[in-house]
Amino acid sequence: MYCLRRHGSVFTIVERIVEMKRIKLCVLAFMLLLTSCGGETALPEETSETTTTASTETEPVDPYSDDLPRDLDFEGREFRVLTYLNGNLPSDSGSWPNYIDVDEQNGDLVNDAAYERNLTVEERLGVKITCTESSGFNVVGTLSTSILAQEDEYDLALIFSTENCVNLIMQNMLVDVNTTEYIDLSKPYYTQSATETYRLGDANYIFAGKYPYPQVPSVFLIINKGEWENLGLEDPYQLVRDGKWTHDKMMSVMKDSYRDLNGNNERDADDFYGLQTIPIVCQYLYTSYGGKTVTPTDSGFEFGFGDERAVNIIENIIAVLSDSSTYKSPETGGIERYQTFFDGHALMTLYGSSFHALRDIEFDYGLLPTPKLDESQEDYRTYLAGGICMIPVTVSDTAFVSAVTEALYSESAKRIEEPFIQQFVENKLLRDEGSVEMYRLMCDTACYELTRYLDLSGGLIANLKPIGDLISRNSTDIMSSWASVKDAVETKFNEFYDAMVAGK
Repeated sequence: MYCLRRHGSVFTIVERIVEMKRIKLCVLAFMLLLTSCGGETALPEETSETTTTASTETEPVDPYSDDLPRDLDFEGREFRVLTYLNGNLPSDSGSWPNYIDVDEQNGDLVNDAAYERNLTVEERLGVKITCTESSGFNVVGTLSTSILAQEDEYDLALIFSTENCVNLIMQNMLVDVNTTEYIDLSKPYYTQSATETYRLGDANYIFAGKYPYPQVPSVFLIINKGEWENLGLEDPYQLVRDGKWTHDKMMSVMKDSYRDLNGNNERDADDFYGLQTIPIVCQYLYTSYGGKTVTPTDSGFEFGFGDERAVNIIENIIAVLSDSSTYKSPETGGIERYQTFFDGHALMTLYGSSFHALRDIEFDYGLLPTPKLDESQEDYRTYLAGGICMIPVTVSDTAFVSAVTEALYSESAKRIEEPFIQQFVENKLLRDEGSVEMYRLMCDTACYELTRYLDLSGGLIANLKPIGDLISRNSTDIMSSWASVKDAVETKFNEFYDAMVAGK
């Protein structure tokens, strides 16, 4: 046997190999000790990958972090936001506040979270956030006047929920945010439905997300939990979780629930119904059931009012309104149109008004998303309006504007949404864990509709008008309704595409 001699001892080859491995392990242990004590000695290449992976696993990356350079400093420059009347802080008018410029903390959870958000962005980027309210709810008009005068007055504009942005786009008054230095609409603090719905070719002139205020679902269902339990119905939240909260399930829940409470043998507001609704609010079920209106494509627009799904959907909407267990409230008026439900005289209401007004409900209630058309529909779809922002073309520095915008959306996602939900919980607007879960689901499944803000038809199909017209006539003939406006609508949309998308 081949032998090696060292200090008088005899080693076989095998024994020598064992000793070499032992020495290597000792060296590794020594190097690790140096590293843990602050030394700069690098680990051997074969162990560095393992160490990096372990470190990454213990330090998760915040999905709401932005990618802005860490050395940006705008030296105290004002970031000027334009919004509608009473659109900054809460007021007695009952408008929709957005907490844009918050001067101080006052103990209100959302106010204080917005204050901390602004302070973080201001200190990080060296800016001062200010807010200007228009004289009414016509932010588009105020912005247009400023731009036509070639005045650099505003850096970001937040419009009211019923404004049409078409003229601003057609007159090249808005910045395509995809061309800016720092705005990244693929980030999770932007609402992807808005990004996809309002993308024109490669451009996005309007967008939405977690800033300036957490998005509140615009149309959803509220249930009377006591009556639900009295009827021995299935757990409503579990139905949603299991994907079984559908049109047919809602109809079966409503079935035979009418009760003549006042004994006058007449159906009136004092009786009990399975569903209370305002007929025009039912038009938003078209979106919930997966109905298409206008969809931008790579070559123009697709129109969905005349397909088979649209026919099926409008038939189901009219079925809801025609059911003997449905109470149809007057179209005119405010929150009092929901009084039948607020009085405890309905199992459910299809709700589309102030979230804060729910605190006036005296009985135990829960929130549900609007149902799916059927179980084959992949996701729930919650109609959403509001939160639309834009950047005027008159801004002098898109790097500045896009950096502050990106930071505000990122910090809003980190800081605002949870206090917003918690405030509603504490104020008993969300009264159980199931409703909190449903609220989150509705925010996650928020869907924008193109003609709410980009109506190119001159009002022919604005904001689901064809569906609303059919509802007002109690008609299911959507094919004829669409045929009567099809040529005019397609011509206007195609002209817009040729001028604003294909021609650029």
